[in-house]
Amino acid sequence: MFNVLLVDDERTILEGISMIVNWEKCGVRLTGTASNGIEALELIQQKNPDIVISDIAMPGMDGISLLEKSKSKAPNIEWILLSGYNEFDYAQRAMRHGVMHYLLKPCNENLIMNAIVEVVKKLEKNKRESNYLKSIEDELTTFDKEAAARRCLLKQEVGGETDVQFLNIFDLKADQRLRLLSFIDVDKIDGKIRELSKVCSVFFGSSFLTMIEIEKQLFILIKDKDVNMTYLKQRIKNVLSYDIDFIVSETGDVEQLPHLYKATKSTLEQIIFYQQKKIVYDIHAKNEQSLMQRLAETKELILEYLEKNSYQKSYENVLEVMAEAKEKQINPNLIKPFFAELLAVHIKHINSLSSCLSDVFDFTQLDSCKEYEEVFSQLYTQLLKEPISQGYKYSSSVRSMLQLIEEHFQDEQLSLQWIAHEKMFMNADYLGKNFKKEVGHKFSAYVTTVRIEKAVEIIQNELDIKVFELAERTGFGHNPQYFSQIFKKVTGSTPKELIRSQS
Repeated sequence: MFNVLLVDDERTILEGISMIVNWEKCGVRLTGTASNGIEALELIQQKNPDIVISDIAMPGMDGISLLEKSKSKAPNIEWILLSGYNEFDYAQRAMRHGVMHYLLKPCNENLIMNAIVEVVKKLEKNKRESNYLKSIEDELTTFDKEAAARRCLLKQEVGGETDVQFLNIFDLKADQRLRLLSFIDVDKIDGKIRELSKVCSVFFGSSFLTMIEIEKQLFILIKDKDVNMTYLKQRIKNVLSYDIDFIVSETGDVEQLPHLYKATKSTLEQIIFYQQKKIVYDIHAKNEQSLMQRLAETKELILEYLEKNSYQKSYENVLEVMAEAKEKQINPNLIKPFFAELLAVHIKHINSLSSCLSDVFDFTQLDSCKEYEEVFSQLYTQLLKEPISQGYKYSSSVRSMLQLIEEHFQDEQLSLQWIAHEKMFMNADYLGKNFKKEVGHKFSAYVTTVRIEKAVEIIQNELDIKVFELAERTGFGHNPQYFSQIFKKVTGSTPKELIRSQS
């Protein structure tokens, strides 16, 4: 509802208009009256009315002068002028100031009410347009703030123009201490991000800077202050109707924002991977390299037990690794590849199970430590219930190597290192020693023998084969001369001699 000030030097007219006009019906309220221009000017400054209905001819200060003097301090007032004089000069001066309603006395309440209703429509339209423009401006400001914060969090360099822009847009000093909050279970928030931002904005007050979404994770940037995080959690629950857990970073200035972001993101990944549900404070980066080295040594021990079919012992070590990973909260970006590699080795260990397991277990879909535990539990349930036959001539790792040689003898890249790192995820030296011990030949010598045997088979079946084609099809690549030398060393004759003898 809009406020109206009524001004007239004639008391009877002032009281009469006050009483006969249905102000509420017009969508306004009469908040004051004045009997002259000087008194009206003071009331305008005190009450800041939206509409002024004023007589023109008044002693001391007429209505036009009142309008002109109040314009500098209250430019948005809408005016309805009353006059007993039908003079063009008054009307012309009023129109210059944008006055749309100039009523001649005597005028009844209907004329006055119609004029008020027209002015109210104009004010409502102006208000809608102003609110719309303000919302656009707020959105643009919010977007600018989010963009500036995002650039700062993701930047690689220290200092520079990015930090300057950030400080300017948030009106901060370079030594201002900042914190990051990040929310767990963001899927719950979907559709209520605005409400969450509003709750945090009200809760933190002037310390709230902005909310940023990066890689489907929500972060709130605030100026450092002592706050009751448990109370914040309750406030969020009151609005969203469910619990939302979050983590809180340590403090840092603008140059340290990338570090705060990385530490917060890492801790968030740990909480999701290890399925914690709690508020975490003051995140600090941890040195995990020595721990990972120790786990790698444990992995080698697990592989030895697997090779000996000592599944109970290997499973005990797997469980120890799992327990230590959870206790130390190892970074998921380090431990997930470790678990995936360990699981791959287990699956390849048992040829009879590898085909079905490869269909069941998609390593990329295992997102938590608990899921890895369940997979290992299923695998060892199978191993301990139906152990591998002891009647194989070779161990499972050597059988896998022989199978890979058979499948890839034509590939130039076939080597002990390639099989160890790309196919079996095991130590190359360990595999090489086991292969020599069980097969009786070095890996490279065995591969060469297989390739030459395959070349002889091809010659026997394809009498018109060319030597360079033989080299390419048996893993010697574009080096037919070297192939011929090795071929003669193994068979006692060159490929050409054997081809001629066959024809």
